[in-house]
Order: sequence, then C-alpha cells, then structure tokens
Amino acid sequence: QATPYQRKRTRRRHINARETMEYLDMRIFRFPEVVRLTGLSRATIYRLEQSGSFPARIKLSQNAVGWNSDDVEAWMIARMNRSTSEVGIDEEKP
Repeated sequence: QATPYQRKRTRRRHINARETMEYLDMRIFRFPEVVRLTGLSRATIYRLEQSGSFPARIKLSQNAVGWNSDDVEAWMIARMNRSTSEVGIDEEKP
C-alpha cells in the first residue's frame, strides 16, 4: 500500500481572472472601448447611466472603471431594435 509520500502528487492549476472571464465569455470594456463601440460621448454615457438607461459601470480599482461587455452589447442591440421599430423597418421584407 502506498504511503502519502509515494502517491502521485497532482498540482492544482491556478486559474487567473483573465482565463476565468474567457471561460465565461465575458469581458470588461474600459471607457475608450465603450465610447468607440457606442459612438457616444463621455458626458452622454454618464448622463444615460445616471438615468438608468445605460448599464452601470463596475469599479475595478480606486481610479478605474469598466462595463460588463454583455451588458453593453445587450444595450446596443436593444437600441438598434428600438430604432428600427421606430422608423418602421420591417426586417422580414426582402
């Protein structure tokens, strides 16, 4: 019978935050990326966030914030769907 010292040691692999987020298929968008993706200004993003019309930011550190990529993408899709329905575009027409 094997003693504890004779057993094969298995190392647990440490998973860092980046690997965890990739596994979950989630990213944190920093401010310049949110501006680039949405086309909105800094002031507009903050105003929409304050009114509850834009996803809330995540505090990453004392001086850094970001936004959940899934939340921002869902907001963008909702805005696009709303704008096409307001214009009266029928997506099923050829």
